[in-house]
This record gives sequence, C-alpha cells and structure tokens, in this order.
Amino acid sequence: MDNSWIVQIVPAEGWRVAYAFELPGGGVEARSFPLAAWGLTAAGEVVPLEVDGNGIAEDPTTCGNFVALVPPGDYDRREPALDDLAREMVEESG
Repeated sequence: MDNSWIVQIVPAEGWRVAYAFELPGGGVEARSFPLAAWGLTAAGEVVPLEVDGNGIAEDPTTCGNFVALVPPGDYDRREPALDDLAREMVEESG
C-alpha cells in the first residue's frame, strides 16, 4: 500500500478552507468553503480534505489559490486578514 493512501477520516466540523479569487473589476478577495474531513494517511500524516463538485476528495493545500485553513468560528474575525493574504499571494505569483 502507498503511504499516501487515506486509511481513516474524521469530520472537520466547522473548519473552512479559504482561497484567493481575482475579481472581474480588479482586486482580490478570499472566499471560504467548508472543509469536509481530516484524513489520516498510511504514513501517519493528517491532511485536510475538501470535496469538489464531482464528489472527489482532495487536499486543498495543493491548489494554486489556497490561502489558509480556518478553525471553527474564526472566519468572520479573520476575513480582512485573509483578504490581505489572498492579495499578497496573487501579487507574488503574477
């Protein structure tokens, strides 16, 4: 068995994942989506899992526009800081 295989999952209740999105008129903002679960790999590593529109679970931290994992109840407080992080990411990659 490959050590990266997910061998166990637990719900990620309340956790969110933030991504950077470029706005049509210019500018950047962070948008968040629910994190589905935490996965435990055969190697003992814990990875976040998000489910896409096709029902495929993947690690959101590998996406190019990933900004942050946000703990339960923390998004509203951190939203302005996440927008700043999103802008910095886009500026650095562009």
